[in-house]
Amino acid sequence: MNLTEPQCGTDLGLSKTMATPLDDGSYSITGTKIFITCGEHDLSENIIHLVLARTPNAPPGIKGISLFLVPKFLPNESGDFVDRNKVECGSIEKKMGIHASPTCVMHYNEAKGWLVGDINKGMRAMFIMMNGARLFVGIQGLGLSETAYQSALYYSKERLQGKLSSSNQVADPIIVHPEIRKNLLYIKSINEAVRGLTLLAGNHFDNIENSSDDKEKKLSENFIALMTPIIKSYASDKSVENTNRAMQIYGGHGFITDHGMEQLVRDARITTIYEGTNGIQALDLIGRKLSDNFQIIGMPTSVKTEEQAKDLGISLIEIDQAETIDIAIDGADEVAPDLSLIKGLGGALLREKKVEKKAKELIIIVDESKIVERLGEGFLPVEVSVENHELTRNEITELGCTAELRIEDDSLPFITDNQNYIYHCKFENGIQNPRELDNNLLEIDGVIDTGLFIDMASKVIIGTSNGIKIIE
Repeated sequence: MNLTEPQCGTDLGLSKTMATPLDDGSYSITGTKIFITCGEHDLSENIIHLVLARTPNAPPGIKGISLFLVPKFLPNESGDFVDRNKVECGSIEKKMGIHASPTCVMHYNEAKGWLVGDINKGMRAMFIMMNGARLFVGIQGLGLSETAYQSALYYSKERLQGKLSSSNQVADPIIVHPEIRKNLLYIKSINEAVRGLTLLAGNHFDNIENSSDDKEKKLSENFIALMTPIIKSYASDKSVENTNRAMQIYGGHGFITDHGMEQLVRDARITTIYEGTNGIQALDLIGRKLSDNFQIIGMPTSVKTEEQAKDLGISLIEIDQAETIDIAIDGADEVAPDLSLIKGLGGALLREKKVEKKAKELIIIVDESKIVERLGEGFLPVEVSVENHELTRNEITELGCTAELRIEDDSLPFITDNQNYIYHCKFENGIQNPRELDNNLLEIDGVIDTGLFIDMASKVIIGTSNGIKIIE
């Protein structure tokens, strides 16, 4: 399946690949796709690509996406597949893990393809495949975690290191030590839980296939829809955690390649990313949980989030329609020890701040790379009015920083959801006084808002290689 492009991953509404209709009913496909698993290989005589593209005059966003079948070889008059289609592999990605899988950049240069399903209904067709793939990723995570467990269990029984105080041996197997046993039991318990969850989902698939009760079939369909994002995200998150726990059992031997544990750690990491990141699974879960007895009303912080929420059936209100909201959950670009934040490098700066100022509780979820001793290790985004923006930039730089206009791939300035520009500001020695800097920036004519979020976060949840850490 050819989904992702250089400028769009999760947000497929930004897809630029074009499909132009031809007189014979086929289409001419032009564009570039990235992260395509087995996009090129020698294991089959032909490779049939499923490609998402938009047709001329199609509606904007994901509503204008169609699905096309594009083979590597085209049939000739005799029906033999010998004529090469205008599709080629640009390169094979060099990846952290899953090295056995060729992940390709694919170029379509007026390649011939055929419409699959209805025009502008490509996303609906794609999700049939995607939901199945998400369940398989969960099982992939379970497989990696189980392999790590069994390997670590065997190693812990064979590796002699240290001894119990009551032992008469020179050294005991490390499995006798409480820390080792704790990690092994944790991994095993999680694996059993995930295995039970996937088997339960499988039972519901069997029920859909074999039951004669339409109501029972519908209940099974709803259960699978609910559990798909849970199985994908939970199993993959725990796969990363458990392979790291298993590596810890090996000690230094786990870090080198001899035992294969480091490969499991590297391979597990992709499971939380592909087939929809686990953040996207959270949105999916919320959308699917809506019912008459469970109502969630959201306030989107960006146009992109708004589109995704609407597609999932989540009820939304505008920023000005509520004085307060119960809870806001978001990420951050930098988090300081006092919970002050830098946010907005994604470009939705102003809307994020408006929403999160209304929140009774703001929970920030980040990985440990976003934790800094002082804000300003990276860029500080500042949203400015388009009018006279260069004069605004000059005043910004007088505060002791460099300021570069954010530019898109097409060499044009990035436009925010509120039709403003973004300047990325860099302070050589970091930001000494975030509150003072925020006030000084806001006093400049043309500055709309800054990426400094001060006294707003109530809790920060940090994902680390050793588990979850919470600071409040």
